[in-house]
Amino acid sequence: MYQDVTLVGSDAKSLVTPHGSVTADQQRADILASEAAASDARLTNGSDSEFANVTALASSEPSKPRLDEIIVGSYPGEALEEAELPRTLQSQGYLGTGANLDVQLTNDNPSSDDPVLLVSANTLSASAPQEFQIDIDEDSTEKLMGSTEEDADINAADDRNRSDSFGSPVQSLDKPAGTEEDFDFYGRYRTPTLAVDPLPLTSPMRDEMSTSGESSQSMDDVPMPENIQQKLAGSWMQCSVPGFITQLLVSERNIWCVDNHDKICHTLVNSVNYKWNKLKDSAMQVAVSPSESIVWRLHRRTSMAYASAPITTRSPVGSKWEPACKDVAFICLDDNIAWIIKTNGQICVHKNISRDRPYTRNTQVDSNMSIEQIAANRGVVWGLNNDKMVVFRTDISSIKPQGRLWREVTDSFRLRAVCIALDGKNNGWAIDEDGIVWFRTNVTADTPQGCEDKWWQVPMGEYLMQDPNMLAGMFAAVAGQSALDRVDRVTGHMTGWLKKLSPIYRATHLAASSAGVWVCGSYHYKSTMHVSKGNLLGSRWEHAGPIGLPSSVIWSDVSASGVFSVSGMIWALQKGGEVFCFPPDSRKPHLVEPPVGISFKQLSAAPEAVWGLDDRGNIFIRMGVSEMHPHGVVWRKLDLNQLGTRKVVHICCGSNVVWACDHEGGMHFRIGVTMPQVESLPPAWVPVDGKPSGYGTFFTQVAVGGQGDSSVWAIDNRKNVYVRKEISETMPIGTQWEQVEGTTALQICISSQNVWALCPNGDIACRFGVTDKNPMGDYWKKVPGNFAYLTVSQSDELWAINNEGHLYQRFTKMFQRHQPGAMSSPDPDEWELL
Repeated sequence: MYQDVTLVGSDAKSLVTPHGSVTADQQRADILASEAAASDARLTNGSDSEFANVTALASSEPSKPRLDEIIVGSYPGEALEEAELPRTLQSQGYLGTGANLDVQLTNDNPSSDDPVLLVSANTLSASAPQEFQIDIDEDSTEKLMGSTEEDADINAADDRNRSDSFGSPVQSLDKPAGTEEDFDFYGRYRTPTLAVDPLPLTSPMRDEMSTSGESSQSMDDVPMPENIQQKLAGSWMQCSVPGFITQLLVSERNIWCVDNHDKICHTLVNSVNYKWNKLKDSAMQVAVSPSESIVWRLHRRTSMAYASAPITTRSPVGSKWEPACKDVAFICLDDNIAWIIKTNGQICVHKNISRDRPYTRNTQVDSNMSIEQIAANRGVVWGLNNDKMVVFRTDISSIKPQGRLWREVTDSFRLRAVCIALDGKNNGWAIDEDGIVWFRTNVTADTPQGCEDKWWQVPMGEYLMQDPNMLAGMFAAVAGQSALDRVDRVTGHMTGWLKKLSPIYRATHLAASSAGVWVCGSYHYKSTMHVSKGNLLGSRWEHAGPIGLPSSVIWSDVSASGVFSVSGMIWALQKGGEVFCFPPDSRKPHLVEPPVGISFKQLSAAPEAVWGLDDRGNIFIRMGVSEMHPHGVVWRKLDLNQLGTRKVVHICCGSNVVWACDHEGGMHFRIGVTMPQVESLPPAWVPVDGKPSGYGTFFTQVAVGGQGDSSVWAIDNRKNVYVRKEISETMPIGTQWEQVEGTTALQICISSQNVWALCPNGDIACRFGVTDKNPMGDYWKKVPGNFAYLTVSQSDELWAINNEGHLYQRFTKMFQRHQPGAMSSPDPDEWELL
């Protein structure tokens, strides 16, 4: 029986296997094409599964494939006899015309007694067969070992470094005892990268979580597909941590942390499973340059900063620690300068540092503020002063890399931060005193505080309900038909991600790079870490009272349902009964006098009319609303004799229908949002059957929206949420009510895209997955904000009133992370995945 083998050719051609398609990375192909025609790869594999599939990524000329690498995997499948293997490859076209593959099982292994799988390829262009050797060692784990002369030189150099009197500075948390000399530290770093197909056909070389305490079937064993992660915002995944984290940072290839025992650990950024490697030397802080060419550590007892040397591409830490600076309280490294805060508060720099010269000499820096923390990346330097305000260094140049002075980052929020970070994508990050994560965009050397002067809040994604069936359907819809055979396997892992991402802790540390954002929080003397490598939707709430009115005005009701983009008006009701309307962009108010003697308690706006409800259950319609008269012309009272003694307590206007709820919990439906043209003809109210579940419950509110008014939701007196099922053009009132689990609500409002709920504690939740075929949707997700009243426009813009009666508007900004190699995906719909 054979191990699962992937044969990778030197040029790019996509070949389809029984388990999906793989496309070779053209950049990788160009590099491989410049290498020798044949290179040996010796691999070991710990799986005993039968040979399932061989994939050859052939050259752009199918008749001239070159096989440059062999990757061993363990994907289960049908067994192929030795004699059948070349014929099977040939018949399925994996090797191209005129090429064949010879596979032999032999015991001729000079290095061990293990059997060897000898693979040779003959092509029309090659004068000699290309041979590759695979060791079958069932007791070892997957490990790729280099075969080029350059790798051999690196291996020899690292072996000499390990034999230094200082010993190896790296100690794997999982390395077996007695394997110090044989342990290939960097073997785990050579993870093969395929351009697409985020779920590999063969088992990837993984780092095992030595500190997670979970089984090998943990949720992290299956990676989140890149195309889904790139497409969807708010994606966070929980990761293992080696202990109680006191510091977190990230460099080009590694994530670094220090625990409360001053132990330094690091793991690969792109690992599926985080296997933390521990350094032998202790530190209260570690600093790593963004390119990972320089590493410093700060010793707690001596306050001495040490620089690691020599750093190689094989290992992120050198074999020696050399004293670099004394009396140090904080260290930060950019690629060519070190920033140091001394124990006396003085700031120094080491200029012109590099891999070969990791430290120079102290140069004192003029400082107009007391600085407690520094972050630096690509010539941008941020700091935290003793008032917890974020500051930046001005006038940084190649001649004066330390800059001139500190200046406060401007923003109306006056954010007070506890942790800051700069990534490689021109973004600045911060955690405030409440544990909320924020970011700023366009942070460059020319604009070190960003060009917008705004902080954007990042939702950490508290999901209120999970549905595995929803995830399966979503994955199939987004990933396409080629992934259908893997949906069941992946769905279980994605459900695990959802269940683990309710951050009830306080975020305390964060790190950011071009690859992602890592946030660490602590609770009950434990640490958890979450990572986002996809898009994030930032949001901020700003005071949005009408221009010219006093800021002390108290608002009791607001309706944005008649607004689409910049057309339409926001209608707002003051506590004293005054009615105002104003456009959402200019916010220039217009006073609309209510009917004489009438005090409204609720307003509901439609594109062509505005409905008002008073305390006695009377309804008045604002007629004549148009582009020329956006505030309307006149109020008309609606005849409600058809309802008899039932008193209307809540109304909601759609684009062409109106729903109403009476004091007994009865629901009523009406077509048309304006008055009948013939006043003698009363509007026809259609009673809607169905009641909420439970003894003594009755409806109190109703909301309508969506495309074609197809989404109708309601709330009962116990704050339970319901949705009306099977609404269609032929059946606009639907057929039944169904309770929606996940959260209770004080209020529901609906845009053309989403359903929003105001929770009893003032939090805001959005319902995802709502479609015509799935009117209930799939799950709730909380978004930033806490208010007393909520409304939404048709274009999904939120407006709200806080507990003090002030009016606010939500603004959003999409943080998009470019991920090379991700598959193209369908246009975004309402799906969102953690």
